[in-house]
Amino acid sequence: MVRYEWKCIRCGKCCEHIVTDTPFGKFGMMLLPFEVKRFSSKYIKPLYGVGVKGKRRKRPAIIYAYQYINEPCEHYNPETKTCSIYEKRPLVCRAYPFEFAFGTYLVDNNCPAVKQFLPLNETTYLDEIEGINVEYDALRKLRTYYMLVFLANMYKTNVLITWAFDLNRNKWIQFNYQFAMKIIERLQEGI
Repeated sequence: MVRYEWKCIRCGKCCEHIVTDTPFGKFGMMLLPFEVKRFSSKYIKPLYGVGVKGKRRKRPAIIYAYQYINEPCEHYNPETKTCSIYEKRPLVCRAYPFEFAFGTYLVDNNCPAVKQFLPLNETTYLDEIEGINVEYDALRKLRTYYMLVFLANMYKTNVLITWAFDLNRNKWIQFNYQFAMKIIERLQEGI
C-alpha cells in the first residue's frame, strides 16, 4: 500500500473561500449548533434540517446544522495567515480539507496542500495518509454528531425528509425518502 504524507501549508485559502457551489446548490461552511455563537449572527444561515412544518411554505421542523457565509472568515487575519479562534475553531475547520457531507467522506481538491501532497484523480483512503491525526479526529467527531443528530431528529419527527438551505436560491431544498435512506445507509457503514 502506498502511503502519503499530509501537511497543511498554511496558505489561508480555506479561510478566504468559505462558500462553495455544489451540484446540490451553494453552501457555506458548516457549523454545529454549539459553534454558532463564535461567529457574528449576521453571517449565519441554516444549513441542514429534517421533518416538515408549515402548510403553505413547507420547511424543516428541526434545524441541526448551520452555515457561515462571510468570505473571508471574520476570524482570519490575511496578513499573518492566522485564526483568532484557532484553539476553538469549528470541527469542520479542524477536519479540512477532509469533509463529511451527505453521508460520505470527501477531500477538497481545491486545497493547495492536497494538490502538493496527495495524488489527484486517484482514490486515496484516509488510512493511507500520514499526519492527519487532528483532521481525522475532527472528521470522526463530525460524522458521529451528524449520525446521532440526523437519526435522532428523523426519529423525533417520524418523517424521512431531509433539507439543505441553498444560498443561490435563498430557500430550503427538500430531499426525498430515497436520498434520506442513502444517507442513513452511508452513516451506518462501519458502525
